[in-house]
Amino acid sequence: MDTSIGKEGQISRGLLAGVKFSKPVKLLGGAFLVCLSAVMIFRPILFLPGGSDLNPWGSDTLGHLLKVEYLSENIRQGFLYPKIFPDWYMGMQFMRYYPPLPYFSLVVLQQITPTITLAASWYIMLCALAGGLSWLLFQRWIGLLPAVVGGILYLFLPDNLRVGLAEVNLPRLLAAALLPVAIYLLLRVLEDSGTVWQRLGLGLCFAVIALSHAMMAAIYALCCTLIIGFIWVKNTGFVRPAVQAMLFIVLGILLSAWWLVPSLIGGITGINAAAMTEALAVFPLSNYLDPTLRSGNPEAVYIGLALLALSLASLWVYSEERGYTIALTFTGCFGVLITTTGFNQVFSALPMRNLLWPLRFMGIASFVLLLALMWSLRGWKKFSSLVVLVVVG
Repeated sequence: MDTSIGKEGQISRGLLAGVKFSKPVKLLGGAFLVCLSAVMIFRPILFLPGGSDLNPWGSDTLGHLLKVEYLSENIRQGFLYPKIFPDWYMGMQFMRYYPPLPYFSLVVLQQITPTITLAASWYIMLCALAGGLSWLLFQRWIGLLPAVVGGILYLFLPDNLRVGLAEVNLPRLLAAALLPVAIYLLLRVLEDSGTVWQRLGLGLCFAVIALSHAMMAAIYALCCTLIIGFIWVKNTGFVRPAVQAMLFIVLGILLSAWWLVPSLIGGITGINAAAMTEALAVFPLSNYLDPTLRSGNPEAVYIGLALLALSLASLWVYSEERGYTIALTFTGCFGVLITTTGFNQVFSALPMRNLLWPLRFMGIASFVLLLALMWSLRGWKKFSSLVVLVVVG
């Protein structure tokens, strides 16, 4: 089967396609809708009375903000990269395991916001917005309307909201913001028509992700490898672009080695693997099929019943690039199943399983399932009705 990606996606008929505007104007309109949605979703922590004084829920979040304050103070004194942080676990190396980019980004935001908690709130929104706007890149294949809808849905995918507003894992948010760009560049390289700059961009993107959250970089790299592998099963003739893609992903992570290697020595890699594996959370599959579990529990782990069901159903929707939608869907299902009882035991038997926490696959699993769904449903007459189902589910 030919799994090559077409040069131009068919613009879906509907809200945007029916208006006679030029393509740049339509893109700007789509970007405006994503920006407006981001502001509406995160307005309670940005603009409402008392919102700037709300403390993040995450147990480690205020500790991260303390490190931002410490970094900001050191920069004012002329020390751009302090080595020791005396107020964290009775004193430790400042960037041991914890990556530099999120902290330096928050230092910048701190300079233009009145409080550090408000800086964190803007950081949360801007990371979500960056990920949502990146969806417009996919209009090349799926069309403008599905890309805009996908970008808006990405803002409030259940796992993204859990990480951003309940867990408040600030480094993970920056990695999630870069995920759509990484997958876009991967697909361009797999086209075998991507330019050398796109290949270099793929490597640079993974370098930045590694400097944002090392574990997420490894998880994204593994899932990209799965996508490549599933596509290769459908089309064994694309060995050259597959090798190029994997090579630049590895090279990108190696670019971060100046921080990554010393930061992991004696850190999470020093924890007993068996003890770490036993401590990792797993859930029965029924948790992902029951939306009511989220009622009153913002920290509930959930992927979206409608998203999971419709993405699986989309496997039977024919498209010229069906090999790609199958690869994305299977990769997403893998990310979901390894967090469930039974399947997790198979995952726990693999090497380095203590460094790849199953629950953290949920972010990329949600993204690739949503992308596969938008890809399959482009131009479908009942597109808007299914979008409602995804939102409700």
